[in-house]
Amino acid sequence: MLTENNVSHDRLIRMGLGRLGILSTPTVLLVGGDNTVEEAWIGLMDDKMMNDIVHRVSNPNPNAL
Repeated sequence: MLTENNVSHDRLIRMGLGRLGILSTPTVLLVGGDNTVEEAWIGLMDDKMMNDIVHRVSNPNPNAL
């Protein structure tokens, strides 16, 4: 998804989310430089959710439009 939308990233981590207590899939977590979860998207991704993820990952300022 990130490559298809030309979104660069420092690191991509894949892991069993059950270790974090997350039982729903798919789940996308945006983790900041201080290792805290800044945003989470849970459930089947429609176009709006996909656009939100791409926008948020592409723009480090969460208040930008």
